[in-house]
Amino acid sequence: MKYPQLFISWFDDERGRTSYYLDRMESLSVPKPKEILVPLESSISFEKEAAEIKSIMDEEGWNRAFLKTECKAAVNNLKDGSFILEKSNSHIEATIESLLTQNNAQDWPHGNYLVVREWMNLNFCLELAHSCHPEVRYFIDDGEVIGKSPHNYSGEKFVCRKQYPHLEDCLSNSSPPDELAKQVANEFDEASWGVDFALDTNGNWWFVEMNFNCVYWHSEYEEWWNMCGQGDNELFSPLWIHSAALPDMNEF
Repeated sequence: MKYPQLFISWFDDERGRTSYYLDRMESLSVPKPKEILVPLESSISFEKEAAEIKSIMDEEGWNRAFLKTECKAAVNNLKDGSFILEKSNSHIEATIESLLTQNNAQDWPHGNYLVVREWMNLNFCLELAHSCHPEVRYFIDDGEVIGKSPHNYSGEKFVCRKQYPHLEDCLSNSSPPDELAKQVANEFDEASWGVDFALDTNGNWWFVEMNFNCVYWHSEYEEWWNMCGQGDNELFSPLWIHSAALPDMNEF
């Protein structure tokens, strides 16, 4: 079995941002939602950004959209910080403000752009604020898929008790998108990555985002952490595999 290389980075590394991988993903035959970058020019008033996002939605014919920074969607409340559910400047501006406020509180960098994504139907349950839909995270290194989480995929396990009954067949008949992940691995062979795919309510898998499968020093807890969540892949994570090689930063 191949293990992830030891790779140390931080969340503001430009190679982990949407603007780094977006064009390269467009060249692959891997289904992905349309994403458009909007320059983030202010940290106080977001009237200009909101107007541009509304213009994009008008041009694309979108009544709803998903919003994130280059690095992260809203960390605490997706409904208020990432769901654009009303095509009005005031609603979009409030969503931008919530997104950045939430992520600032967790010290997440934003990058240079907001990312506006076409709305994907991932609503598998009755609660709009829930994000309980099937996802698989693949771990790739040096052009190969070296693991995934969950190891044993089962669509039903992702959805809460309020799931829509008419989606039971979609969930039970779904299988993980291993072949799509191999395409991404072949293209992005310059580092270790965690690559996320999500299942929509039509039973189709979509690439949604990726980031480094590496370690970083968490200054608040004063210990090394995996940058990319591992799920049930923890024992094969870079932190676990390379823990003996990581220095104690408190000694420096």
